[in-house]
Amino acid sequence: MSNTSPDILQNELRAVIRSPESRLEFARSLWQPQNGHSLTTGNFQAPSFEGYFGFYEDQCITWLCDKYSQDKTHRQLVEKACEIAGLDAQQLQPLLLSQDEMERSWLFLAVRVFTMIDVGGLRTGIKLGQVSRNWTNGSLKAFIESTFPCTKEELDHVKLERLFTARNLERVADIQVIWTSNLADHLQLEDDDTKVRLFSHASFLELHRECDLFPAGFIDETLRTLSLLLSSNDKKTVTWFRREQRRNLNDEFIDGTAISCRPLSMKERQIDKFEFWHDRLVMLKQAFDEADPKTMSQRVKIKRMS
Repeated sequence: MSNTSPDILQNELRAVIRSPESRLEFARSLWQPQNGHSLTTGNFQAPSFEGYFGFYEDQCITWLCDKYSQDKTHRQLVEKACEIAGLDAQQLQPLLLSQDEMERSWLFLAVRVFTMIDVGGLRTGIKLGQVSRNWTNGSLKAFIESTFPCTKEELDHVKLERLFTARNLERVADIQVIWTSNLADHLQLEDDDTKVRLFSHASFLELHRECDLFPAGFIDETLRTLSLLLSSNDKKTVTWFRREQRRNLNDEFIDGTAISCRPLSMKERQIDKFEFWHDRLVMLKQAFDEADPKTMSQRVKIKRMS
């Protein structure tokens, strides 16, 4: 009689991955082959990974609602993501240009759950976020590098003071924070600079830290933008963030560990220390600085927070 335990990822996509053990097996299968680090159930205790698996479940349901194959499993999806990560541009080209709509949508679903980047491929026309880029050629690594270029086109005569937090974007500058699960949306201003999108999935980023899929230094810099805007040693920001979590329970997926990123030193807060997110940070800080407090009470509040 076999003592082999059943593969908990062989359940169909409609089955929710909820237990720490099943989440661990999912992460081990998806990320450990990429980064070589040993993972334990401690990494996947609620609520630290609730945000990612909420996103994952939503992506699976959306794919199923497109009336694609109903018997695909979590194991098959993980294997597809690992396969894509290992293919070069020449091997990927026929898959990207395939006339089989389900085959292409399956590929794009695997990429979305692996990278949290909107690459299109949803027949319903639903977008993961505001910034959507169609992946039509090249390797996945090359596509990601082109999505997050290292550019410094904006003049950087700005200072990232401690006053510059997500809470104060709303409270002082009246810039609404919109939470996103599309990494390409991070720090994106919209609606005439009245809204900004923030990607909170720090737990997901940590799992990619040792992978070479993203450009060198990108993951660490993205985590530093969370440290900048979600300061863990600012009690008012922490309180605001917890309230945002409760308010968005049934709307967007927020990773609670985003508020636990280590505080930045003065040197780390300098704008020239940011390369991938440099221009978006400059534009966000300029929008923050240009906000005109409409009342004397607002000016007093700003002075007290400085």
